[in-house]
Amino acid sequence: IGIEDLNSWNELTYESDIVYQDPELIGFERSLPAVLPSYADVIAISGRAVSHLKMQAEPPAQLVSDLVITSDKGGYIAAGMAIFEGYPLLPIEEEGDDEEAKRKKEEELLVQQWYVNPFRFLRLVFNDVNEPKPDVTTVNGRRIFYSHIDGDGWNNVTGIKRYKRGKVLSSEVIYNEVLKQFPDIPVSVSAITAELDQNCYGLHASEEIAKKIFALPNVEPTSHTYSHPLFWGYFKDADPREEAAILDRYPQKPERKGLYRLLFEEDVEESWKPYLSQDNTGIELFESMVDEDYRGELYKNKYETPRSYACEPFNIEREIVGSVEYIKKLVPEDKEVRLIQWSGDTGPYEKALRITREAGLLNINGGDSRYDNEYPSYASVSPIGLLVGNERQIFSSNSNENTYTNLWTDRFYGFVYLQSTVKNTEMPMRVQPFNIYYHMYSGEKQASLSAVVENVKFARKQDTFDIYASQFAEIANGFYTAQLTREGEGRWRVSNRGKLNTLRMDEATLLEVDIDASEGVIGQRYFQGNLYIALNPDVDEPILQLKKKKNFSRYAVSKNPYLIESNWFINRLTLINKQLIFSASGHGIGKFIWKMPETGVYAVAVSRDENVIQTAEMETDRDGVISITLDVVGREPVNIKVLKKQ
Repeated sequence: IGIEDLNSWNELTYESDIVYQDPELIGFERSLPAVLPSYADVIAISGRAVSHLKMQAEPPAQLVSDLVITSDKGGYIAAGMAIFEGYPLLPIEEEGDDEEAKRKKEEELLVQQWYVNPFRFLRLVFNDVNEPKPDVTTVNGRRIFYSHIDGDGWNNVTGIKRYKRGKVLSSEVIYNEVLKQFPDIPVSVSAITAELDQNCYGLHASEEIAKKIFALPNVEPTSHTYSHPLFWGYFKDADPREEAAILDRYPQKPERKGLYRLLFEEDVEESWKPYLSQDNTGIELFESMVDEDYRGELYKNKYETPRSYACEPFNIEREIVGSVEYIKKLVPEDKEVRLIQWSGDTGPYEKALRITREAGLLNINGGDSRYDNEYPSYASVSPIGLLVGNERQIFSSNSNENTYTNLWTDRFYGFVYLQSTVKNTEMPMRVQPFNIYYHMYSGEKQASLSAVVENVKFARKQDTFDIYASQFAEIANGFYTAQLTREGEGRWRVSNRGKLNTLRMDEATLLEVDIDASEGVIGQRYFQGNLYIALNPDVDEPILQLKKKKNFSRYAVSKNPYLIESNWFINRLTLINKQLIFSASGHGIGKFIWKMPETGVYAVAVSRDENVIQTAEMETDRDGVISITLDVVGREPVNIKVLKKQ
């Protein structure tokens, strides 16, 4: 890859000097330390590789070594030079802090920041600036927004003052204050079915509020599993005898009075009896079957039990397929349940993911992206997903309120600082969708509810493309399967992309899409120097043709119209006798901006079920751009015709 290892090492570096550092690559989020880590003597071979950081050793050797190198065949970063990890501030010790409290404060202060610009480094290594990339942040030129709720706390009685007298459930507060108040905001709402099922921990009120929530037009019903596993690794090779030994640690069932101790055989459900220990406590069996390291892992998040509820022995099919089937009974006939939102530590094992996929279900959760004053780095922004064996887990795009409230122990308004992460992952470059992800227990306190409402109001002000969490999971899966095949100069065929319909060209201000020579490409939009390309969802294998700009007009010139941006999906796009005809569906008020081949006045007709519901005459601006805003709210598709007037 163009480097030579001189097989020597510089242990002491306090007298070494930096003789050159590339300002575009080094010092990205954090300046280099005054004293660098020990480093190996490696040099970039002239003519084959480029050095971005040169270090001169202390006398008498005075050898100049290269610590960051790139070439067209690979790259090299010396150990400890890619990213900073440490404690930028000393923890503030308070009176009464024990060792555990001090350790926790140190963990909270631990930060990571990039010395090297990872975006620039990888572009140089892969030389991919002029290559299109599948993109999961954008649809039709707009940033993706989605919101999803985990069912935890569904049956918690709210402490909000105006609801206190009626002993209202937190889930009903979310229903009243968020889901009904913002009908234009799509939300994927999950439930833990053990909290709905009256044979387990459900109440009659639990199911009733579930039916009301799932019936809302802006709600997608999803599952948060049956019994809410907290530590998924515990159940990978589960032996029911282990859990039977600790059944007394689970919470009391709603219909029982007094201490709920399942160790007494007469109080045990029939399904558990074959697994009970014959001794007095049963705890010895648990202790003997789970080694010390494993127990430490189980309880590292202070989980007293490996799942929230144990009404019956663990069954992975029941957790996933069974929970979905239960929720289906509570939803309107015209709605599907097709998403599993992982619970607890959000670490499903391979079999759990395989069962989910084979059942035709999508999955999401995990990741916990943050980028704010407490997590001041792209290093805290999660990837799109994680390969688990041969299966794939899709991460949520932003963290939930747990990380803002110290695991729901204080600073209950903290979730409002999600807005910092949303801004930092949009500017100066878009790296994540906008995701509001929280739990039903946010309806338990006024501060937490206010934070959720403020975030939703903030989302309303953005020019986003609003979808459900299941739709984002589909797009994310498409990222991993998409294939781009070069078919000539600036020409690519796109295949196996699933529901992913955006490509991105980085640093593309001198390029544009040749709409007329492309197939299955419906639009293009420049943002932050990058070019976002919208693909036609009805075309299985679009062909993208790029060309160099011949002039520096704001919009590319073409014989056919193309989309600049919209907040609704576009299907069945056709051009007949200079008519632009398409079907559209989405959330809120539909907005579309098209670049037309000619300036002038266009007649616009909007219909639904063959009934015309809106007509207008609209004139383009001097660039030939026309903006169409619908008078109707989304969810049901509409057909739109745009015809140039003579």
